[in-house]
Amino acid sequence: MQKMFPFHLRATLKPTISLPLACRSVGHYKVFPGWHNPGMRKDFCELFWGIKGEGQLLVDNQPVTLKPDHILVLYSGDLHHVTARDYWEYRWMTLDGQIPDQILQAFGFDNQTMYTGKCPEELFTRLSSEIHDISPHGQRIASTTAYEILSIAISTESDSQTQNKKSPSHQQMKQALTLIKKQYHNPDLNVTEIARQINIHRTNLSKLFKNKMKMTPIEYLSLYRVSRAIQLIQGTDLSFAQIANKTGFACPNYFTNVIRKRTGESPSTLRQQARATQTTDL
Repeated sequence: MQKMFPFHLRATLKPTISLPLACRSVGHYKVFPGWHNPGMRKDFCELFWGIKGEGQLLVDNQPVTLKPDHILVLYSGDLHHVTARDYWEYRWMTLDGQIPDQILQAFGFDNQTMYTGKCPEELFTRLSSEIHDISPHGQRIASTTAYEILSIAISTESDSQTQNKKSPSHQQMKQALTLIKKQYHNPDLNVTEIARQINIHRTNLSKLFKNKMKMTPIEYLSLYRVSRAIQLIQGTDLSFAQIANKTGFACPNYFTNVIRKRTGESPSTLRQQARATQTTDL
């Protein structure tokens, strides 16, 4: 006999506003040995967070075991094939939006299990409630909670990795990410400037990002700027020139081109879509 908590699904198939990352569904499962969710390829991303027992998933057709206090991220198009090896409790959330895969890559998630520490169950519980509010504000709140869960997942590391945390490469990676978060609004911030400020050769910085983040430093910086810009496009009345200035784009035309390339829409269209939805919900 199987036992599981019901999952919570957003009432709309797709987000009704333009969000870089949106929460599609969230759940808390408790299942017995042998429980199986047949493999299907999905058009959304999913994060699994182990709590008790062990489960098995397929990654590149190879079995991967998810243990307590570990996570696994599956990307759009991946096979979602899940089996309980013993009594298994885990939390999960599925993510869509405009650029979910790129955002997860920017966070540094790959297709391997990662030790992350205890599951922040209170955030998953909160998200289970927030997902039912499909107003523009409600969808943004759910997106923020999903970001918070991802941030906790990527920032927590095993005590057994303490020595690795002290390694020069780990510290330099941490410094680079912190620098981007604090100075992304500076249009002069580029690979050379990041490397200079953290005292590393730009070639080594690029190798570090390729190894840890699976992308170049400039790609990560661009994604971070775009994510912040979309929030301002949707949630403020600032002009696009002002938003470009606040998010590190020196040229408004370049800003528009980058937004269109990343999202498939112009800033004007993104704002119109958000306002149309807000008007409909009144």
